[in-house]
Amino acid sequence: MFKVGIIGDEASQDFQIVVDLAVEFNLDSIEIRSVWDKAPQELTDQDIVKMKQILDSTDVRVIGVASPFYKCDIDNAKERKEHLNILKRCIKLAKAFDVNLIRTFVFLEDR
Repeated sequence: MFKVGIIGDEASQDFQIVVDLAVEFNLDSIEIRSVWDKAPQELTDQDIVKMKQILDSTDVRVIGVASPFYKCDIDNAKERKEHLNILKRCIKLAKAFDVNLIRTFVFLEDR
């Protein structure tokens, strides 16, 4: 059977509202793309603790992290290096939620 979820920021930037909607509509999971107007790599350890507290009283879980990793110019060495730090932070976030899915990009086309 398929599990049904939501990309959280499609509903709200407020994680409590997202979780409440998931519970109301019997959704299994939430993919994190942004929360509280922060990209996943910007979420602090305190944010993660708060998110876990919100999830604790439910059966809803985080299913993945929708990162902006490599949403950059392939020919720009500085941007590529910065994006490695984004990936590291997103890996930390994924580990915090025991998630093995991090969505990434394959660079942007020439602008």
